[in-house]
Amino acid sequence: MKNNASDKGLEMTGGTTITENISHSSGLGAVYLFTEGKINMNDTSRVFANTADTNKCAGIVFFATGSPPENQELVLSDEAQVGTFGTGGNLTDANGIKLIGNTKIKIESDVLSKDPVAEIEPAAYTEGTVILKGASNRVKNNHQKFKVKLQAGPPSKQWEIDQDGKLKEK
Repeated sequence: MKNNASDKGLEMTGGTTITENISHSSGLGAVYLFTEGKINMNDTSRVFANTADTNKCAGIVFFATGSPPENQELVLSDEAQVGTFGTGGNLTDANGIKLIGNTKIKIESDVLSKDPVAEIEPAAYTEGTVILKGASNRVKNNHQKFKVKLQAGPPSKQWEIDQDGKLKEK
């Protein structure tokens, strides 16, 4: 794992795992990014089994005070995975990805091997919001491997990511 201030981000390679961290009142996950920059997860990197207060994301959180930065992204490739998934592909440990503002997830592999890769909580549940980016064939090949966190209600709503990487109500 590498955190280089000049790169403004975090590099996770070679099977790096971030696990068993506890987040209390701050509500921030095990990995969080306050300013512009990116988090790269390659090889078999995983974020899982971290805990946070009720209804808080314990995985990767993009966060900002004031206006959200324009240049935040999470880059996923190979066998990277955020969270632990049980029967039916349901997230079992609250280790999802919480996005803010215009934060995107960039796919850098033709096929991501984990399914599901992660559960995403978008900044806003708005039809057509771009969540995934990358080469069009990469987004098309992998969009179904991302779950979208249930939108609280009433009434609650289910969402998915379409083949163009955009948020779509089911």
